Amino acid sequence: MFDDYDDPLQKDEHYFGRSTLDGEGNKIIEVYGSDVDGERRFREELITEAKIGTWLDKYDSTTSRTLLRVFVCAPEQHKSDAEVIALPFSCATLQAIRQKWSLLRTTSGGIMLRGGRSKDRDYCVATTKCATAGIVNCFVHGLQANEIVDMKRCLRESKFFAHHAMLLPLILVEWKIHHFAVLLERRTRYLASVEKDTGLIHGAADDPDANISPQERIKRLEEIDFGRITQKLTGLLGTLYFCGLTFQGGLDSLELIEEVSKGSQELPNCFVRRITYLKGLIAGAEDSKRLLEARAQAQADTVNSLISQ
Repeated sequence: MFDDYDDPLQKDEHYFGRSTLDGEGNKIIEVYGSDVDGERRFREELITEAKIGTWLDKYDSTTSRTLLRVFVCAPEQHKSDAEVIALPFSCATLQAIRQKWSLLRTTSGGIMLRGGRSKDRDYCVATTKCATAGIVNCFVHGLQANEIVDMKRCLRESKFFAHHAMLLPLILVEWKIHHFAVLLERRTRYLASVEKDTGLIHGAADDPDANISPQERIKRLEEIDFGRITQKLTGLLGTLYFCGLTFQGGLDSLELIEEVSKGSQELPNCFVRRITYLKGLIAGAEDSKRLLEARAQAQADTVNSLISQ
């Protein structure tokens, strides 16, 4: 089926050919071992663009001990949520990877997920499983250098499940959810500092600093930097909205992983438990987000009232 969005992108040279630093080029990861049990071996190496085609053609149904192949694009450095960074190779190389691994077609057990536009954990992963060789093929881009290190560590520690097509997608989805759940906790402390500045403190009955005299309260109001507080609240509300988008996207990704697995490779029990845990984490984080939104809105109303006095 023709893709009217993708086709123009393939013809735009600005989306391809990004140069990389020495030691930070494209990388391949491979896991070998028995599909049932036995020791699993983990291998990684940098690969030049000229050798990508040879690597793609290297494996066939005779290499049954290869369980997983991952092509990891050279690390990116994100400066803003809106930044679009070119791929570190040519359009022809992208097409070769897509065609060899059937990323352009709907395949049994295949999935493509995007982490959503953000400076951190901005992944895109496409995974298929070769029906003849039983090899899981993964294409990953959008990660920064430290995130690639984390991803490799997770794969190395989880290599027993390398033959499961949903391993890497689940790892990346969990990353994103955890990252923004922690960010939400940090924003709770951030909001508490704003509440202290305005004097409208959540849980004031238990805070001795909130029980001050009217004279002291008036003095504090005179010292408030309303411009700084308004800036903080604006940024906070934007972050909370983005957290909501991320949690919903994470939930959609988890449900897609479950749905795709029904018609292909059954998820291991540990995957099922992890997905259940993540769904619970999302539900709790959403409740926390709604509470923070209400508190932030109360602060905005308070600031507007104080400014008008």
